[in-house]
Amino acid sequence: MKIIELHGKKIGLIGDPHLGRKFETGVPLDRRGEREESQWAQVEEELNTPGLDVVIFVGDVFDQFAVPNAVVMRFFKLIMDAYNAHPDLHIVVIRGNHDASRDVDKVSSYAILARMIESGDRLIITEDSPEILEFYESVLRIGLLPWHPFINSREMAEFLTKDGLEFDLVVGHWDRVTFEDEPHNCIPFNELRPYCKLLVSGHDHNACEYKNGDMEVIYTGSLQPYSHGEDADHERYVTMTLDEVRAKIEEDPSFFHDKALRVSLKPGERVDFPIDAWAITTKLIQNNGEDFVDISVQAESFDTTDVISRCLTKNEVTAPTAEKVLAMYKERHNAA
Repeated sequence: MKIIELHGKKIGLIGDPHLGRKFETGVPLDRRGEREESQWAQVEEELNTPGLDVVIFVGDVFDQFAVPNAVVMRFFKLIMDAYNAHPDLHIVVIRGNHDASRDVDKVSSYAILARMIESGDRLIITEDSPEILEFYESVLRIGLLPWHPFINSREMAEFLTKDGLEFDLVVGHWDRVTFEDEPHNCIPFNELRPYCKLLVSGHDHNACEYKNGDMEVIYTGSLQPYSHGEDADHERYVTMTLDEVRAKIEEDPSFFHDKALRVSLKPGERVDFPIDAWAITTKLIQNNGEDFVDISVQAESFDTTDVISRCLTKNEVTAPTAEKVLAMYKERHNAA
């Protein structure tokens, strides 16, 4: 969790949790559910971090538009328990792109959560409109911009700033990389620059901080890394050759116990010894250690979407970005 301090108030920023996600690929049956429980434990711990004045979930609380009711109820209980246990704590939930849909006939799990919780001075569940969290005694003002399926991020920023108020911080759920012809969810720099110099966003699962002119931008990253491409420090996701795996086990038999291990196999190699790992997958590499580039397809079953998807996966493009790329292709293909 990223913690920042403004005007004497400590603000905890909880990255995209994606609660309700199922971790099954490469996971042995007897260890199914462990990773899911670690998500819940981390959310509870961060939500109850001592000394915080504000906790902000920066979007994508749920992994999908609709998750099991048990997931919604469990998150509701965590929120209310923290709210009741810490009488001075302010809790904010930003709606992310996984929490809403462009199909107006469907009701999301996030919308149900919002109906279960009555927003007030200390508890804000953002939906269709920008919100403002203010601490009058410390002159701290935070702008909250939820993701909207129909209103783009620039228009949302204009709604927030229409009264000319200045903000110490604005929190949103924006794309870090924006396609020129798909600006719906871009960071609204121009709209916010006159009113705020510090922006925080969820959405991108890789944490980063940078400057854009006189503005500081913080991407919190996700609650946990959810793929090899999101774990630069290799805390949970590790890729090694077969020889490296064998040597590491000899050095420390439990090294992979809580890790997702991807074993790089050369032609003819196979995993022929036990590995104590949370998840195990394999990928084929060439004898010189380079990855194979295999996008071959049969002419009669050519599927461009499949080829694009496999290329994105191979290059470890994050799931949200991959989904956007595929959605853009499909829209243009259908319009052609």
